[in-house]
Amino acid sequence: MRTVFLAILTLIVSSCAFAQNTTLPPIKSEVWRPWVILEGGLVWGSYETNGDVRLQSGISKEGWKFGAGIGHDSYRYSSLPIYLQARKIFVSGKKRPFVLASAGYNFATEPDFSPDWWFDPRGGITPVYKYGSGYYAELGGGLAFRENKKWGYTLSISYIRKTMSEEYNTTIWNGTGLENEVINNLYRMNRFSIRLGIRIGR
Repeated sequence: MRTVFLAILTLIVSSCAFAQNTTLPPIKSEVWRPWVILEGGLVWGSYETNGDVRLQSGISKEGWKFGAGIGHDSYRYSSLPIYLQARKIFVSGKKRPFVLASAGYNFATEPDFSPDWWFDPRGGITPVYKYGSGYYAELGGGLAFRENKKWGYTLSISYIRKTMSEEYNTTIWNGTGLENEVINNLYRMNRFSIRLGIRIGR
């Protein structure tokens, strides 16, 4: 994971350097314009690898894009992140480097779970697992491929964190008898993603 994280930093630094050294003029726009980006790709971490889908929309001016997004995140536990996002595009042209940052709320959509295989010979209760929401954050960069003024493609790589809580009831032996107890866990899931997107608008 450290290698991929260094790759993200290299991409961001390279984007900044390219923006400073290029002879292309900066993006100029006198008014705020709408944009929409639909992205899909792969997310991987220490637990698993799976798919990723997100939809973002907002307004842009002079290389800045501000907006909000929603996605479906099934990494380990299913959730629905809703977030604010900012992107900075450095230069005009067919290939435009950018960096992005997102932050928001990660709504838990993982259903309650009770293992049907559970058996406690002591006569304890069957645990019920319940999941709670947390926060969502992302930092990344990439390239925007401009086909024309109205649409284009994006390719990005990001480092993402989402958190969720887990609560379940269990039975413990306290030395003299059985006692019910509630266990709480907090999961911080750090992942990397690579996504291909379709952009509509500037």
